[in-house]
Amino acid sequence: MVIITCGAIYLVVAVATIPISILMYRDVTAESEAYAQPSFYLDSALKALTYELAFAVIGSLLIFAGWSIRKRKNYWVSVIGSVIGCLPLPLVILSFFPSAWALWNLSRSGIREQFHTNPIGSSKR
Repeated sequence: MVIITCGAIYLVVAVATIPISILMYRDVTAESEAYAQPSFYLDSALKALTYELAFAVIGSLLIFAGWSIRKRKNYWVSVIGSVIGCLPLPLVILSFFPSAWALWNLSRSGIREQFHTNPIGSSKR
């Protein structure tokens, strides 16, 4: 559940800051057209948009990995999501320890067997 929360925070922060980057991009392009020269801040605005989209993808992956762990489905998605949660990103304190704990638990044979005994198409209630 903690990984889902970490992913949701990544996603919310990324989506909430996209309008700021778009406004920064619009202001910079209007300024550069007025002076007919490229601006340093134009690259910064595009990099900010790229980072925000990357964080949105990472947040979505963490949410899906947390959901997969909770439902005991998609073992490799859970492992990949836990590894990505351990990467040194700006919100590393938020996601490192829960992701490392989930990765440690996913490596145990008893947990791995729970993923393999649950068929993909069945739902467990």
